[in-house]
Amino acid sequence: MADPVRLTPVLARAEVLRRDGEARDAAFREDRAELRQIERSLDEQRRRSAQATAEADRIAADWQGAIIDAGLDLAIATADARLALFEELRADLDAIALPDTRINGIDADIGRFEADLTALAADVGETAEGDAGVILAALRARLDTTREAQRRLADLATQRERLQRDIDAASAAHTVAIQSLAPAYDDAGLVAGDNLAAAVEDSRALRRLREEPAEIERQVTSAGDGLALLDLVADWDAANPDNVEHRAMALVGELADLSSQVTAAATIIGETRLAFAAVEGEPAAAADAAPCKRIILDVDVGPISRTPSRP
Repeated sequence: MADPVRLTPVLARAEVLRRDGEARDAAFREDRAELRQIERSLDEQRRRSAQATAEADRIAADWQGAIIDAGLDLAIATADARLALFEELRADLDAIALPDTRINGIDADIGRFEADLTALAADVGETAEGDAGVILAALRARLDTTREAQRRLADLATQRERLQRDIDAASAAHTVAIQSLAPAYDDAGLVAGDNLAAAVEDSRALRRLREEPAEIERQVTSAGDGLALLDLVADWDAANPDNVEHRAMALVGELADLSSQVTAAATIIGETRLAFAAVEGEPAAAADAAPCKRIILDVDVGPISRTPSRP
């Protein structure tokens, strides 16, 4: 039977060797796995290299075919410099062709512009024949005229609104005036809505008619050597018939003149009445409310007394 004391170092050494062996075995397995991965990578690289080689061969064959078709002697290795030269040449050709391209584009734009201009002139009823400049000038004049018409329409609309406001204000003032004249209507025995201006004018006419006999008598007195009308009548009775006849003829002419003056005064009265009727309902009537109220009290005028003439 072995001595345990002597086996202890051996077992410890064996345990160290076992752990070391296991570590090396694990490292070996890792290296094997990494090696297999590297081999797979190498296979992939070889496959890609073969594909790249085949692609390069195909490109070289295509290039060679293109060179042969173009009649050029151009190697792939020296192609960059020549291709750069070709690119510069292409750029120069494009720069030379650019003005022509622009001119062609301008001509096309001019054609489209003239066609659109002609169509627009036909749409608005302008003459669509002749030079484009003439048509454009006519359209511009038409546009200026239209803008001026629109401006005038806007001015008329503004003026219409202003006039409507004035009418509304005048209507309100007229309503206020009619309401303020209600007592005057009542005093004059009129109904609201009657022609107050005509009533006032009639009152003034009647007042003038009352004043006319006195004026006629004054004129008769002045024409009768300062004698009053009654004195003239007395003289008429006591006068010589022959002288009376001559005097009567003179008085007939004077009375005809006075009658003409009365007729003219009546005509003026009628025209004034028409003027009052025309302005009835205007805002200014409200301002005449107070004097109209005083004047309308004189509307009810009694008959005018006239002294009958004697034969």
